[in-house]
Formats: sequence, structure tokens, C-alpha cells
Amino acid sequence: MAAIVVAVVLTLPRDPEPEPPASGALEVSVGAGHGCALRVSGGIVCWGENDVGQLDAPAGIFRTVAAGLSHTCALRESGEAVCWGANGTGQSDAPAGRFRAIAVGGHHACALDESGGIACWGSNGFGQTDAPPGVYRTVSAGRDSTCALRQSGEVICWGVGSDATAGTPDGRLRFVSATTTGQRGNAIVCRYDGVDDDDGDCDDDGLACAIRESGEIVCWMASGRRLHAPPGKFRALSMNIDERETDIGLIVHDTFCALRETGEIACWDPVDAEMAVYGYGLEERYRSLGASSGSLCAVLHSGAVDCGGYGPPVASVPPDLR
Repeated sequence: MAAIVVAVVLTLPRDPEPEPPASGALEVSVGAGHGCALRVSGGIVCWGENDVGQLDAPAGIFRTVAAGLSHTCALRESGEAVCWGANGTGQSDAPAGRFRAIAVGGHHACALDESGGIACWGSNGFGQTDAPPGVYRTVSAGRDSTCALRQSGEVICWGVGSDATAGTPDGRLRFVSATTTGQRGNAIVCRYDGVDDDDGDCDDDGLACAIRESGEIVCWMASGRRLHAPPGKFRALSMNIDERETDIGLIVHDTFCALRETGEIACWDPVDAEMAVYGYGLEERYRSLGASSGSLCAVLHSGAVDCGGYGPPVASVPPDLR
């Protein structure tokens, strides 16, 4: 797997993080059929589907939470990782250790330890848990893929879509996000090059988006093709590409959303530059967001959770968080 080293440029100042609310939620994360929020108190509450224990959040004080397809992981105040929900591939068997960041994909998860190394666990059918050695700043898990940003500024991806590394843009990046893809892995992104993938014979092509140190969003494919992204400066990014077989054929849901430095939400179509930016009806200013297939939840500065779109993550937010 080839890796492209990103050139370092001047880091520009950013707006400070918003002050935490007095009550309610600090952050929210959304899975395929459930959502979870980290309360100001440090506890976790989940809602939506619970067929495999997605809502069975453990008691304790936590510092962050991340929801995947049907399982969720969180970091305790001590840095210990704990997961719950689906565990058919060991995706809820978090390793021992102390971690400072965690990312959850379709059937796997990865965490950044205190020394900057990455540990991954769960399904490895596409090599998505084979984290390369090194020192990293951030990690992001897609359905069958993982991307991370090395301390040096180099972007590297592994698993399905690992070739997204080859299209890395120039310039220093703050955060890189792996796509969350559907049942046939990252093949769905081939449609972005106008390839008909109905026969499943399309070449695999990676897709990733990142926030530059200057705050702008950049999206790219392994071929080097740049995809559309909204203008402006952003502080958070959440994206999802999901394909599902239904009675009427293959249905594709794309959700690319980001949080501006001023708190507004911008969602967009990375292919159609003419499509207006939207926000699933979320029109306030927010402190954090989490997107899933066709749905979006975000935390207001008051600590309330606001959701838009459709599905269980939207319809069943706990009353005390609304």
C-alpha cells in the first residue's frame, strides 16, 4: 500500500471550542438504528433499536462515546475502552489499555492509545483492523475501512478503500474521516466515477474527506479526483455511505455533514455541486453532531439533542434530552 506524505503548511488559529452546557448532553453519536449521547454528568444514554443490546450502556463516568452499525464503544474517565451491542465478530471485546480517542465502524473499532499507537479489534475480513505501526493524531472507522492521521501529517487508510491514501491532498490536515459503507464494502463509491456497479465488477476505489488545519473541508478519491464540499470553515465532520438491498433493489443513502466553526450544520452531495447545502431541518447553532444513514443528530449549546431525517435514531430521543 502506497502512502503519500502531506506537506506541512502554516496552522491558522481557530475559534475556541464552545463552553459545555450546564445540563443535558455534551456529544451525540448515531448508528444504523440507534443513537447514544454523552451526558454532562459523564453518563451515557442510548435510544432506538435494541435487538442486540445496543441500548445497554454500562454505568460509569465516560469522556466520549462512538456508535457503529449495531454496537457502541466509549472511553471511561480512566481511558479504559468498553463496548456493548453486537459482538458476532468480537467488535465489542475491547482490549485492555488506556486510550484517548475511539472510533467505531460497521463490525470493528479502533482506539488511539496514550502513546499515539492504534489498536483495532473486531471483524478483519478486509484488513480493517490491521493498523500500521506509528504515532497518530486521529483515527476514523468506516464500515469496512479505517483512516488515520499520523503525527507527521501523513494520511493512511487500511481495509476496504485503503487506496484512498493515494489521493491524499497537499496541505496539513486536522482530521481525516473514513467512509461508512454498505453491504458490499466500499464498491459503492465507484458510482462517483460514473461506473455502473450493478454487476459488482467495479474496481474498488477509496473515498475520504478531511478538515484542513485552516478549517476547510476537502474530499477525494484514490484516483486523485476531488469531490465537492461546501465552502467555509468547519470544526467537525461526520459522513456515511450506506447501501441496502430492498424489495425494489439496491437503495443508497449518502450522508455527508459537517459543523461550521460558527455552529451551523452543512450537509451536501459530494458529487452534485449544484445541489444546495441542507441540514435535515436542523437550523440552530450546535456544539457537536453525529450522522448516520439518512439521519442526523446534533447537540445544541443548551445540551438538548436535536435530530432530523428518519429512522429510530431520530424518532426516539429521550424526552429529557429534547
